[in-house]
Amino acid sequence: MNFGNYVSLYGNEETLPLEKVLVRLEEAEEEHVEADRTLREVLAQFGLKDASSEQNGNER
Repeated sequence: MNFGNYVSLYGNEETLPLEKVLVRLEEAEEEHVEADRTLREVLAQFGLKDASSEQNGNER
């Protein structure tokens, strides 16, 4: 087992405040929603359905 893959051995990694992490998470979620919307639009242009929405039982 390579512990370096799971635990920082050097301690030089930047630690972000929780508030900043939450802001980044929210931004990433917003980007995901926009990318998903764009993907669905492109698929629709080709007459294709979004397979992930069918698998999840969500018709978007």
